[in-house]
Amino acid sequence: MARGEHVTEGRRFDESTRWEMRPLKTVVDLRTSNVDKKSSPDEQPVLLCNYTDVYYSTEIADPSGFMRATATPEEIRRFRLRRGDVIITKDSESADDIAVPAHVARDFDDVVCGYHLAILRPRQELIGKYLYYVLLTDRVRDQFSLGANGITRFGLSQGVINNVIVPVPDIGTQHDIATFLDRETARIDTLIEKKQQLLDLLEEKRTALITQAVTRGLDPSVPMKDSGVEWIGEIPEHWEAVKLKYLAHLRSGKSITSSKIKEVGTYPVYGGGGLRGYSEGYTHDGEFALIGRQGAHAGNVRYGTGKFWASEHAVVVRPKCGVKIRWLGEVLRAMKLKRYAEAAAQPGIAVSEVSALLVPHPPPEEQRQIAVEIRKAWVKQEQVSTQVSKALCLLQEYRSSIISAAVTGKIDVTEPILVPA
Repeated sequence: MARGEHVTEGRRFDESTRWEMRPLKTVVDLRTSNVDKKSSPDEQPVLLCNYTDVYYSTEIADPSGFMRATATPEEIRRFRLRRGDVIITKDSESADDIAVPAHVARDFDDVVCGYHLAILRPRQELIGKYLYYVLLTDRVRDQFSLGANGITRFGLSQGVINNVIVPVPDIGTQHDIATFLDRETARIDTLIEKKQQLLDLLEEKRTALITQAVTRGLDPSVPMKDSGVEWIGEIPEHWEAVKLKYLAHLRSGKSITSSKIKEVGTYPVYGGGGLRGYSEGYTHDGEFALIGRQGAHAGNVRYGTGKFWASEHAVVVRPKCGVKIRWLGEVLRAMKLKRYAEAAAQPGIAVSEVSALLVPHPPPEEQRQIAVEIRKAWVKQEQVSTQVSKALCLLQEYRSSIISAAVTGKIDVTEPILVPA
């Protein structure tokens, strides 16, 4: 080992290499954008890099999908994107999902940073790509989370952003770390993508299995007939296609304030996403299914039993006499009800519209058999999905740990690492 060198936790350092913990305000120029989505004939046309363009990206390189807007010459001068900039989301619905970063890969003449975002423009002693990786670490993210202000929506002030502490080694070390992480995270991301594709295939297989069972039954030898309904296709000759309202009672849940939802109470409160809390009163009883009405939960189907309260974000489905709820719930899944929420003028699933939809209707005993077989296949496939999901989580955790270790000098960034499959 050469004089003046030492090894720390597997990485060789030279004593001239300095690692400092510094506030962001000492290494970046912070610019919080106020450019909105409105267009004015008195302003210059630009492409606007918006919140979602940053939140769902790691690199800003292709602006072809950005929205068109206008900005003043001063706004263009201040908020035009430059190579090496790091953009962060400045607002969020939760404090732990804030300051999501994206790195700007090249200079742009006509791309401007939009509202709800902030530009971190590195000074000479900082490399943008290294900063991007630093902002992904738990230690730094926790500082943003603790500094976020709000109740229903959270935001970061300039003071909070400026005073976040980050590790700053010399430029050469920053370059080595950024190069290392570009290479290693790309390898890990390839594995993550493959696991996600496998999960998507499993979900497609599950959906196809459910649709096949609830529309064509379990006996492939029975004679078939045209149902007259596009999404159903052919059904067994002895089945019928009837309106959903003839098989079940459908009704929207009722509004409930947060003050009435108790930590400890008698009855569960359901919304579009499932169990939310406990209430002291109830409006329904018995076995039922729930359909999420809005947003990400629109079209989701869940089962429940007993006394409960359903909020306005859910549709309660209770079977009529002779109808098996576990069969009916699988029919509702096969109907892909989210499309009706997306097509509505007011986003959300309308009870009257869904009630009038045609569904396949087999005899009660076949309903029971279909529900049993779907459940068996569901359990078997869920075991595989769980294993893949665990592997996916481990890869994501491993990715985070590699980034954290690299930007704090705890691993040797001159050699490739072994990525778990």
